[in-house]
Amino acid sequence: MEPAGALPGRMLGPFLVAACTASVLGLTVRAREKQAGEASMTTREVCLGVFGHPRGLWETGKTLSDLGVTAVFVSSRELDADTVERVHREGAKVYAELGIFVGKKKAEERPELWPVGRDGRRLAPIDWYLGLCPTNPQLRREKLEAVAEAARRAPIDGVWLDFIRWPCHWEVRQPRLDEACFCPACLADFEERTGIALPEGDTATRAEAILADNLDAWSRWKCDSITRFCAEARKVLQRERPGALLGMFSVPWNEENYDGAIRRVIGQDFAALAEHVDVFSPMAYHKMCGWPVDWIHEHVAYLDRVTGGKAVWPIVQAVDHPEAMSADELGRAVTAGLKSPSDGVMIFTLKELLEKPEKFECTRRAFHSAGSAGR
Repeated sequence: MEPAGALPGRMLGPFLVAACTASVLGLTVRAREKQAGEASMTTREVCLGVFGHPRGLWETGKTLSDLGVTAVFVSSRELDADTVERVHREGAKVYAELGIFVGKKKAEERPELWPVGRDGRRLAPIDWYLGLCPTNPQLRREKLEAVAEAARRAPIDGVWLDFIRWPCHWEVRQPRLDEACFCPACLADFEERTGIALPEGDTATRAEAILADNLDAWSRWKCDSITRFCAEARKVLQRERPGALLGMFSVPWNEENYDGAIRRVIGQDFAALAEHVDVFSPMAYHKMCGWPVDWIHEHVAYLDRVTGGKAVWPIVQAVDHPEAMSADELGRAVTAGLKSPSDGVMIFTLKELLEKPEKFECTRRAFHSAGSAGR
C-alpha cells in the first residue's frame, strides 16, 4: 500500500472523491453555553479529533492541521511535555486517555481486583478484556493518583476516563452481560451504603437476594460508585490543572438497550454523571456493534437530552472490524457524528487513517469542511 505521506501526489478515483464530498455536505455543528439558566446558541470551534499518538503522522512529514485535526487523544503512558508542546504549536489540543477499571495482568497480580459473578466464581476474561472491581479502595486511590500524575507531567488540556464502568465487554454484536461484582468488598459496601441487610450464606445466595429482591438498589449503587469516582477525578484534575476538561468514553447504550443494562450492568447514569463530566464521548462503533450508521446521531441526540445539553464528542470507528469498512462508510459515520446537537467527533484510530490512504483523504475532507462550518 502506498504510504500516507504520498497522498498529495496521488489521484484518488473519481468515485471516492465524489463519495467523500457527498459525505460532508450539509454538516451542521452546534455549540452551546448556558446563561441565566437558559440554553443559547453560540459559535465555537468544533472538536475534530483523532485517537492515537501523532508521531506516525509527523513521520510522514504532515502536521495535524494538514488533516484538519483540532484535538488528539493519546494514552497517558505515551504523553510527555515535548509531544504536548508540538501538538499545541500545530494549533490542536491534547487530551490524556486513562484506563480505569481494566487489566487482566493487574488482576492476576492482585486477585482481590478480579470481579466475582453471581455464582461466586471469578468472571472469565473475554479475549484481552477483563474488567476490575470498581469498589476496591486501593485501586480507586491509585487511579486518582494517575489522573493527578497525568496532569502534572505535561500541560495537557484534559483527561478522558476510559473503562470507567463495571465489567462488560460490550463492543460486540451480542455482548455477554455478566452480573458483577459480588466479591466480599462489594457486598459489604452495598450493605453499608444502601442499608440493606443481606442474608447469611455463600456468595451465590447473597447475590440472588440482591438480584431477585433489590435490583433497583443494586443498579443505583453501581451507578453511584462510578459517579463518585468521576466527581473525585474532577476535583483532582482541577487541583492539578485548573480549567482542564474531564471527559469520559461512555458505553453507547440507552435505557432500552439490553433491558436497562447501561445502569444495571455498566453502571453509567448519564444524568448523574453530567454534574461532574465536561464532555461525553460515546464509543459509537457502529460496525462492531452491528448498528446502522444513522444510530450514531441518534445516540448523540439521546445523550444531549439526558445530560441536559452537555458537550458530546462521539468517537467513531474507522478500523476494519469485524469486517472491512469503506472510506465512504467512514465519511458517513463522521457526518453522523458531527450532526447537531454534536459538538465534535473523533476517529478511532489515527493509525488506521495512516494505513488506509483513502480513509485519510476522506477524513481530511470531512474535517476541513466541518472546521470551516464551525468557525
